[in-house]
Amino acid sequence: MKYVLLKEENENIHHYRANLHCHSTNSDGNKSVEQIKKDYLEHGYSIVAFTDHDILINHNDLTDDKFLALNGYEVEITKEAKSFEEAKCCHLCFIALDKDNNKPVCLHKTKYAWGNAAKLLKEMDYYNDIVDYEREYNPECINDMIKKAKEAGFFVTYNHPEWSLEHYKDYSNYIGMNAMEIRNGTSAICGGYDTDNGIIYDEMLSIGKRIYSIATDDNHNNKEDDSEDSDSYVGCIYIIADKLDYNTITKALIDGSFYSSSGNHNHVGPRFLGITYDSETKMVEVNTTSVRSISFLTDTRSFYKWNAKENKTINYASFKLKDAVSYFRVEVTDELGYKAYSNAFFVDTLCK
Repeated sequence: MKYVLLKEENENIHHYRANLHCHSTNSDGNKSVEQIKKDYLEHGYSIVAFTDHDILINHNDLTDDKFLALNGYEVEITKEAKSFEEAKCCHLCFIALDKDNNKPVCLHKTKYAWGNAAKLLKEMDYYNDIVDYEREYNPECINDMIKKAKEAGFFVTYNHPEWSLEHYKDYSNYIGMNAMEIRNGTSAICGGYDTDNGIIYDEMLSIGKRIYSIATDDNHNNKEDDSEDSDSYVGCIYIIADKLDYNTITKALIDGSFYSSSGNHNHVGPRFLGITYDSETKMVEVNTTSVRSISFLTDTRSFYKWNAKENKTINYASFKLKDAVSYFRVEVTDELGYKAYSNAFFVDTLCK
């Protein structure tokens, strides 16, 4: 029997382009939320999660039949250090799964908020309900924050581990996140960090963390959109759903019904068109836009790579799952070197 692991786009199923990590003038970004909506719509996006630092603002007024605003915020847990440049930290985004969830967790009335968020915090409806949460840079505190956020109805992402100066001994202790950033646009553009965290994703998967991977912009818009240094439109996910509705989209996030891609302001990166699995033959088939290579990665030495011939492209590959494989994922690379990443598929759930 053939199972669809990643649905192809048709008249009933859409691949909505989304940025799940975004900063506006409500914290330390340089564009208003209205301007961000306008610009992202012009670049083919349907969804933006507004994740300003340490402040949860309801942006439902931005949502219409062509655009969906997801409500969220980013929190930071920082280790004390002599300077910002050497301070190890952990950053997490909390994205509300329901559009009317306006109650944040793990905030503080007088600490942590960045930029304009420190001023706006007191104007929020929930301000008087905030129970001050003291943060400490250790796994116990970070895991408690993840747990509280998920219990309160948020989708939790782990952000830019390289920029945060975190290593395996740090992130291997974190429990319960929904997804990690396999690419972070701002880090990649500004310093080359977090350009491709595929190895970190595999490390997490190999120790039993069944999480998703996302590519994001983390845009602050310090540079013009048409600049080579622009941090917008460089990382995205495509969410697979039948309609542009808040709860439909967040359910797709929880279910892992999406994949990631990278590009820049004038180049839309590679895309997956469909992935299927045949339980009788154990064959996986992958369809993509025109790309230079298709790579199949696993938790074993059973891996493959298909390369296009010189001056050619490919858009299909198939491979047979071997018995030792417990999970696999697919990466594709286009002619400019930009990548798309599938989430990991676990063999014990393929036919469920």
